[in-house]
Amino acid sequence: MGTRVLQTTLSIRNYKLFIFDLDGTLYDQRVLRFRMVFLIICRLLSFKLGLTDLKIISSFRKQRENHKGYSSQNLEADQYKWSSSELDLPVKRIQITIEEYIYNLPLKFIKSAVYKDVGEFISMLMNNDYKVAIYSDYPVDKKLAALGILADKTFCSTDKTINCLKPNKKGLLNICQYFDCDITETIYIGDRVDTDGESAKMAGIKFLKVDITKARNGKYFKKLLKQI
Repeated sequence: MGTRVLQTTLSIRNYKLFIFDLDGTLYDQRVLRFRMVFLIICRLLSFKLGLTDLKIISSFRKQRENHKGYSSQNLEADQYKWSSSELDLPVKRIQITIEEYIYNLPLKFIKSAVYKDVGEFISMLMNNDYKVAIYSDYPVDKKLAALGILADKTFCSTDKTINCLKPNKKGLLNICQYFDCDITETIYIGDRVDTDGESAKMAGIKFLKVDITKARNGKYFKKLLKQI
């Protein structure tokens, strides 16, 4: 059975639990990346950033993609060891660069990239007694706070109760269990079929793929708002 994708329509009343991906689903990654590239260029020119840092950033992202679906007892530690082995650098050196350039600095720009009406859509869901979870392969809480969006609960792939990268059913099933909600009453909303969609398929949960073009022009979440 293929991934069940609801392209642009959503019957709100069919579900009790709405699980959202974060990056690319709640905000435009293209906008954020453009701002980060500009910042990195400025830091390179001012010698605040070195080539080793660039290699670390590139390696970390590449290794994450190469390990899609990876599961272990300690994903938080393993993700740094991959780049450490590839670049022959101490794990601590990897962590310092990733903390600054992947986790912290983007927070300065993320608000400017948020999709129009997505925050209102999530707020309306919660105000109408639907449960909302945010689930990402990357840390969620600081980004969500910077976006100005609230949720009932956040989940990250490095959480001890999950410890696996998408695509994997464990994260979604863990979230359903947390809310004591059946998979038939749950929908997962994301931007990537290969990770979000496949995770939903593995868990037997319906998947709604965000139309990025419509989200960028402000029409996508506005349309969903009208259904509440």
